[in-house]
Amino acid sequence: FDLGVVVDPDADRLCLIDENGEPFGEEYTLVAAAEHIISKINKPVTCSNMSSSLALEKITELYDGEYFSSPVGEINVVEKMKQKNADIGGEGNGGVIFPSTHYGRDSLIGIGLILTLLSERQISLSQLKKSLPDKISSNNLIVAYEPIWAIGSGLIPNNEDIYKVHEFISKKLVEKYGAKGKRIKILYGGSVNKKNAGEILSIDYVNGALVGGASLKYKDFKSILDFCN
Repeated sequence: FDLGVVVDPDADRLCLIDENGEPFGEEYTLVAAAEHIISKINKPVTCSNMSSSLALEKITELYDGEYFSSPVGEINVVEKMKQKNADIGGEGNGGVIFPSTHYGRDSLIGIGLILTLLSERQISLSQLKKSLPDKISSNNLIVAYEPIWAIGSGLIPNNEDIYKVHEFISKKLVEKYGAKGKRIKILYGGSVNKKNAGEILSIDYVNGALVGGASLKYKDFKSILDFCN
């Protein structure tokens, strides 16, 4: 096959598989889609959140454009994009936001932009990845594990499952980065709240939490921070 396409159930996030069966990487989804747009306009403006890699900023600079970052969360990215009249933006989780269509993450838009870029340049997905800025290293990487069925549902895996997945991720990081991989923090996300945070954060290989709805309530979020401290 030429490439594989993977989306989440509501089709707002996109991950690709190259012709060799290797993951393209969600961080590169937005960067690749953005290059198709910003390579065709003068002084492009882009935006992503603070948890995304620096690759989008770097490629925007290559096209003499301006990059802006926002707090984590789709709504924050959209707000910043509207403020700065960004041409394209999104999140490093594979979420592409293209205002010319609508202000929302859309995997179908991402697919269209990236396929058009590949077609115009007559290159493969692996060749495209090699051409993109690489700003991901063991020094600036944080990994988050978030079961998709746990997002906003109030449900979480049992402690043993969380442990096994985080242990697996840790081993993969060591395989890729050697001893430095042991220092990369692995966060757990998905319905973390003040009632379960302490127990989750005490599990081996869990180095922090990716907090969603609970972060909107000061007292609840402070309780989670107290467990971290």
